[in-house]
Amino acid sequence: MKRFFNNINTWTPVWLVALLAFVMILIYVPTFSNMLTNMEDLPVLIVNEDQGGMLHEEEINLGKNVEASLLESSDVQTLEWTNIDTREEALDLLNSGKAIATLVIPANYTESIGAIENSLLTNQSGIETASVEVVVNEASGQSAIGVTTGTVSAVIDSISNSITTQLSKELASSDNQLSAENAILLAQPLVANQTIAAAVPLTDNGMSSFILGMVMIIAGMMSSSMIKSYVNGVEKELQPLNKKRNYFAGLHAEIIFGLCLAVLTSILLMTAVFGIYGVAHTTNLFIIFLFMVLGIMTMFMFYTMFSVLVGLKWSLLINFPLNIMGIMASGGSISLYGLPSFVHFFSYFYPSRYIMDGLRSLVYYNGRMDAGLGTALLVLGTYLVISTIGCYLIYYNRRPKMEK
Repeated sequence: MKRFFNNINTWTPVWLVALLAFVMILIYVPTFSNMLTNMEDLPVLIVNEDQGGMLHEEEINLGKNVEASLLESSDVQTLEWTNIDTREEALDLLNSGKAIATLVIPANYTESIGAIENSLLTNQSGIETASVEVVVNEASGQSAIGVTTGTVSAVIDSISNSITTQLSKELASSDNQLSAENAILLAQPLVANQTIAAAVPLTDNGMSSFILGMVMIIAGMMSSSMIKSYVNGVEKELQPLNKKRNYFAGLHAEIIFGLCLAVLTSILLMTAVFGIYGVAHTTNLFIIFLFMVLGIMTMFMFYTMFSVLVGLKWSLLINFPLNIMGIMASGGSISLYGLPSFVHFFSYFYPSRYIMDGLRSLVYYNGRMDAGLGTALLVLGTYLVISTIGCYLIYYNRRPKMEK
């Protein structure tokens, strides 16, 4: 027993895993705890359909005042506003994942505010509150949607309060007594009505693609380690029986087993998500299945390359933090807009982000290439090819050592 304690190498897992856990917590705590306050430049669209009208004997377009208030709001750094000409164009951008929400100012906005003012001054009843529409892209993720809608609602409430203040000044000079109905109208003359961009309402709050992607990434990492461990064990058992050894036999077996696992896992995951739980989807299930096989196989070969390069026991230490960081940097549970800069940078080249983007496009955006699927296919395909070639090159370069 003393030999184990006196050997420095036996202490390596103790201090190395402890150090790894310490580094991980230093990275992950600020990532999760500050994700809402870190969010900035969230893409939001403005569509001003207001036709204007006569108010105080003057031609005016109050919709432009709303635009100015939004652009000049104190939360201008949180949201990145873009003017769009038509509601249809804005919906197309929402349904391709290019924006989180759209604020639509209706054609009768100025007319509605004028009607409210006239109703209050004459104490007439039956006038409805003016409204703007906030169209939300539900697939953007709960965190980004929450920050965006909260910020927009705060600005709209501020505009509503300004209208109340102005109307109260006008009413102060008259002797009219407001009815209870008009008093409520004066307190909130403007509201924001929230609708969704998708033709079919999402029942999963846009989380199905993240859950699918997360399980795919974990399955790729776990299968890589487990299959390699079992294949290595079988190789050792068969080695005395092999007079002429095939140096790539183990790798070939790992790839075949990995492909079988990717197919089986994809079938089971799709059965659970789209069959048992009935989650809505916008693309043919067979296409989603093919993409899932590609995603799992890419992660499998990616982690297998690390296992071949540094050895199985060391690859576990490398793959686990990479896997956790990859899930965080995927933009699934935490919007990319809320990630620290170093995690955001990591997301550009790590494959997990593109698994999420591809699934989101297939599940929510009709499999549109411009909604992230095209880039996902290119990146995942490149990773799969490079990882596979990398495994063969490492095996080939170690061939002389194996012959000895």
